Amino acid sequence: MQKPHWANAALVLIVLVSSGHRFSNDFIFDDVPMIVRGEVIHDLAHLPRAWGERTMFVSAADDGTVDSIDTYRPLSVTTFFVDAAWSGRDPAGYHLTNLLLHLGCVLLVHALLSRVVGSATDLPAFFASAVFAVQPWLVEAHVWINGRSDPLALLFVLASALALVGPRRWLALPCFFTALLSKETALLLLPALALLPRQGAEPSHREVGARLALLLPGAAVYFLLRQHVLQGARVGGADVIREGLATLPVLIVDSVRATLLPEAPYLRSLRDEYLALPAWAFVGSTVLCVAVAFVTFALAWRIRRGGATSTPAVLAAIAWFVGPLIPVSIIATVLWPGFGRYLYLSMPGAVWLLALGVEHVHARWPTRRRTVGILLVGYVAMLSLRTAIFTTELGDERTLYSRAIEARPAVAMGYGWLGMSELRDGDAGAALPLLLRASALDPGTHRYFIKLGQAYLETDDAARAGAVAALGIERFRDRPEEASYRVLAVRSLTQVAPDTVAEHLIRCLEVWPGRPDCVDGVQRFSRDPMHDAALRRAAHGRVDLGAIAPR
Repeated sequence: MQKPHWANAALVLIVLVSSGHRFSNDFIFDDVPMIVRGEVIHDLAHLPRAWGERTMFVSAADDGTVDSIDTYRPLSVTTFFVDAAWSGRDPAGYHLTNLLLHLGCVLLVHALLSRVVGSATDLPAFFASAVFAVQPWLVEAHVWINGRSDPLALLFVLASALALVGPRRWLALPCFFTALLSKETALLLLPALALLPRQGAEPSHREVGARLALLLPGAAVYFLLRQHVLQGARVGGADVIREGLATLPVLIVDSVRATLLPEAPYLRSLRDEYLALPAWAFVGSTVLCVAVAFVTFALAWRIRRGGATSTPAVLAAIAWFVGPLIPVSIIATVLWPGFGRYLYLSMPGAVWLLALGVEHVHARWPTRRRTVGILLVGYVAMLSLRTAIFTTELGDERTLYSRAIEARPAVAMGYGWLGMSELRDGDAGAALPLLLRASALDPGTHRYFIKLGQAYLETDDAARAGAVAALGIERFRDRPEEASYRVLAVRSLTQVAPDTVAEHLIRCLEVWPGRPDCVDGVQRFSRDPMHDAALRRAAHGRVDLGAIAPR
């Protein structure tokens, strides 16, 4: 089937119309520590490190705390080195790269759907690709600069899929391996790739096995490389994994809702929102997912026995949608802002199902195609408008975080991130009420509370800063976060007491060995004989001060 010449041009046009104004956007959220305040990507001499260290090494804010999840995405990091080489700290170059990646994904989604849907016309594939192009939640992945790993990974997954259903099958292996180097979540798309139909025709068992045999070596090489570099990555522990799997049904239902009927998007904290849900929401989501899975497979088996060719497409599309959500359910248990960027890898599966639905409607009610076409155009227009608005809201941090507060006033994240942004920009007075509100709504989150203490210090309120330090020491005792409050306690002292300072600094090094500001404090205080004696008394049997070379 030949696609109309206008289809790809129209898809490019709707992307440019809906999100092409991104070039007026500034750096936001984690763009700032990596690109604006970070130095690593601006020196090409550091490029080999992209292939030999965890992904977050490029962030100036990466302090190695235990809530970090280790990732290995060397290709994604490499693209930032390339952008920095010619765009520096101007966001325009980074936005251009993201725009081109999204356009590439849109065109490849269209190409793939045209080959696997098995429709007599291009309309189902074109409509589904248009929905992918302007789905408003996906703006987080392709307009938010640091969401780039998802479009980059999907680009190569789609290229691998097209190779599998085309004449050059061998290209699927390097493309899939490259996708994994962009984001490890691409591995969860392996079942969908193995089940890909051609024009709706089911692949044979031999074909499925051949595809797996072709792609699995790429996955094995990636994980050997990842294991060598990370030496065992942190993924949150068994408790986090169990909690994530319990959250998965809620995430799936939430993702389906956001895909079909998206509300006005905003920066979400899934952890905060899901923790506030009643128990029946988790039970109901689980029952619903199990029921849908049972009905789907029952119908698929019945249709398959009847000789229809749509069964493999439905199963592959569902596998494509659900697979990448599995690791996202773990992310949903930690304070990691975002939602739409995690849908990016899953969305081709969702729009694939939409294409199959449109094809079914056309085949069953051919006389109503014009009506259906008008409804589809209206739906895409609605999505485009929301995409345009959300693209603008991602233009600066104040707008982004204020929108999150407006959407979820009882959730701490918007207040916390806006407060931290104000503090970083030097306005501690504006940051204080925001950080107070965030700490009141979420007293167990370290990053809000420690920034509150720092804001008190910068407004010359040492007493309240000291109170935050004392409470933080108790709240986070025996955890690496305790070290931050020990440093805050030292900075809050209005009168220097050698034994008190020594205890805080030595305890800091106990819970966080080698922490730079604690090492610096020990080095500075050891120059004074009185403080040096206090440090040695406190360190006896606890910390080896001899390993800390004096300046």
